Amino acid sequence: MYIDSHCHLNFPELHSQLPEILQAMRAAQVHQAVVICTTMEEFGAVQGLAAQHPHLWATVGVHPDNEGVHEPSLDELVAGAAQDKVIAIGETGLDYYQMDERKGGRTVADLAWQRERFRTHIRAARQVQLPLVIHTRAASDDTLAILNREFDELVDEGSISQGESCDSNGILRPCLRFHLDRRRVGQLYQLIDRLNNLPLEVAPAIEQPGQ
Repeated sequence: MYIDSHCHLNFPELHSQLPEILQAMRAAQVHQAVVICTTMEEFGAVQGLAAQHPHLWATVGVHPDNEGVHEPSLDELVAGAAQDKVIAIGETGLDYYQMDERKGGRTVADLAWQRERFRTHIRAARQVQLPLVIHTRAASDDTLAILNREFDELVDEGSISQGESCDSNGILRPCLRFHLDRRRVGQLYQLIDRLNNLPLEVAPAIEQPGQ
């Protein structure tokens, strides 16, 4: 049995093919999947999708790259986490990738709102005792520093995160998703940074839905 820990089946290009995707999942022995929330505006659809299918689960949170969307308060995230089939907070984190091309030439200092959003999600995860789904891109040092500060009181307790890391070109080098205690987070990010510097050959024939 396999579990897809990070998918976006509510996205229009995937939701329009949902019956075929669910059938393909069964054929591939993917028996459970977590549908990841990226804005509070889509949370109802994400949670509703999970509620309709016994093998789907949901998260609640706002992706670090999403601007011009509703900014959730701690109380809103906690309330969302109490909804049926919601099993994690996120996805959240930091994204400093392509500051010139993607963020209009802003500096890391200009992204204080990302860091504050991240802290709010961490505090919600701590309060409701659920895993935290982390997206970090070109921001490993700040991501780890914030986790260290926010989890300072939980040195040896609990699961902290699920995450992914991309190289400087935005290519996901292998996608590492994880659930681990705080003692292992620093070691994992060091490993990700090393992997990101390796010359990897990616197989070209991976078929994506709709292609």
